[in-house]
Amino acid sequence: MTIPTLQHLASELASLEAALDCRNLEGAQAIMSSYDRELRGYIDGIGSAAPMDGLRTLLRMQNELLTTMHELRESLGREARDAQRAGHASRAYASVGVAL
Repeated sequence: MTIPTLQHLASELASLEAALDCRNLEGAQAIMSSYDRELRGYIDGIGSAAPMDGLRTLLRMQNELLTTMHELRESLGREARDAQRAGHASRAYASVGVAL
């Protein structure tokens, strides 16, 4: 197995950020899973020789993106609930003959 570089790991996080910018949670989750496997492979392969500053930078980026992912998931959930409520209300009004 080839050990990924810090630059490759950073590019994976950039891909994650792009997926989140497009509100693509499924793609973001797939990228995060791949990133996690690659990061673990990097740490297992490099071990104690891993540059701590580089790992700290990746961890900071990762945490910011995970926070963004969580916020996006919450926002999309709210939007889905609001749309569902609006649909219920519209059907209720339609059933009694009130036009919106």
